[in-house]
Amino acid sequence: SPQGELLIEAWSSYNQAGVDFEVASPRDIHSVMLLGDGTATLVGTRGDHHIEASRLVLEGAGGMLDLYATTGGAYGDLLPAPGDRITIYAERGDIDLSLPRGLEYDLVVWGSPESTVTVDDLGLQARIESQPGYFAGRSGRGTIEVEIIAAQGHVTIREAWIW
Repeated sequence: SPQGELLIEAWSSYNQAGVDFEVASPRDIHSVMLLGDGTATLVGTRGDHHIEASRLVLEGAGGMLDLYATTGGAYGDLLPAPGDRITIYAERGDIDLSLPRGLEYDLVVWGSPESTVTVDDLGLQARIESQPGYFAGRSGRGTIEVEIIAAQGHVTIREAWIW
């Protein structure tokens, strides 16, 4: 298209059929993806992404991420940079992510009071765990905003070391 857009659409007349797409792109691509019942896997991605899928798998992802998992949760590791803003919402399902230790985070986790929220040290200087299902932490100037929302699942934020 004249705007440099890539539109991929697929359907099948078979009830149990699935469709897999693998899209190789420049690292800073901007995307809007609605995958319905599928899994979105982001590998080494930056840019501006608005994605809705049943499940999210992240490998070294960063940028301006607005990610929504309907049933299967979100798993993997983030590699954010200063100025990144990442929001991950899981309607049902757990969120289990790794973040590099020692970056300047403004981290907020919203879970249900019945869920478990576990956040490793990450080098956070300020930590607030005032009620079940809630966590807030900040380090440095908080230049990397990360908001995690798990409506029904558990949240685990692990510490990753970057060499």
